[in-house]
Amino acid sequence: EESLKRLRTDYVDILYTHNVQDRELVRLEGILEAMTRMKKDGKIRFSGFSTHSRMGECIDEALKLDVYEVILTSWNYAMAGDAEYRTILKRAAARGMGLVAMKTQCSQLWYQRNLPEEQQALYRDILHTAVLKWALNNDFIHTAVPGYKTFQEMEEDFSVAYNLDYTDAERRYLEDRQVRLSLGYCVQCRTCEPSCPYGVQVPELMRVHLYAAGYASLDKARETLDEIPRRKGLEACASCGTCRAVCANTVPIGERIRSLRRMFV
Repeated sequence: EESLKRLRTDYVDILYTHNVQDRELVRLEGILEAMTRMKKDGKIRFSGFSTHSRMGECIDEALKLDVYEVILTSWNYAMAGDAEYRTILKRAAARGMGLVAMKTQCSQLWYQRNLPEEQQALYRDILHTAVLKWALNNDFIHTAVPGYKTFQEMEEDFSVAYNLDYTDAERRYLEDRQVRLSLGYCVQCRTCEPSCPYGVQVPELMRVHLYAAGYASLDKARETLDEIPRRKGLEACASCGTCRAVCANTVPIGERIRSLRRMFV
């Protein structure tokens, strides 16, 4: 009620439960009851949740319920090869669930570090629009909430809204095998967690690094870091000479944790 007053409206179109991470949270009775009641009372039009990790599991569970109608979830070019997740997204869309893609601009950090300068120069002016078009050209994605750090990136985002057709340069970029091999984006699959002997929440630290080094958003990075339980974050990494956490893909976990320690410890 207080939020509606601040927003100066009688209702909101969508209300998300933020950062749902497992099946139990999807089914949390109190949230389901609250969403149902607020919708009945006309306070919200559509109920949903956002999810950064175990996304396929969470969406699959939501499909078993008659409560959620919109999901805000990660979907970007680094996930192109995840056939299982793609199948779940398609099934959700086919059932009438609205899918909003976040983390669409997966290009900044890995691109800067993993490709030679001449190749960066070749693609620098088109990578922002290319990956956003790629996300939206999947017909099961209904809209996206891309980020931007500059007015130029903002204008590029809006240009995509008017035209999803790839330019020749964008198509070459997306088909470039070296670009595909350079993807070092954390997809929050959480398969790295058992490899850390101290139980550090590695996926959350990778999100912190993305906010700090990829998005240049130190406030968001600090906020996310502070949400990690004590002894499950950077402080638990202090005694490790070599990081033993292993990524199932190509994320350099140890390097990014060292970078975080330089920034925040």
